[in-house]
Amino acid sequence: MKFKSETELEVKVVADSYFKSGIVNHFTIEMTEVRDDLYLLTWTEPDSGNTVSHVDDFTAKVAYTNITNVPDNQFWRLKGTIKH
Repeated sequence: MKFKSETELEVKVVADSYFKSGIVNHFTIEMTEVRDDLYLLTWTEPDSGNTVSHVDDFTAKVAYTNITNVPDNQFWRLKGTIKH
């Protein structure tokens, strides 16, 4: 993930059932600062219709993601480490 601005996010796909690995997607996001170094990000993926809620805790270096995977009728709950 690479933040281009407070409303633009660039995501390079590592593994996904809809997007091929290596593809770079650009999303318009809404970002809410919950507290210092803790952010809630939301966006809709225009090509798939998936909705994403992403919580980034830069102090704890952990990210939580919930995705409604529309094409596969699934709901994903993911957790990962934030690396710079």
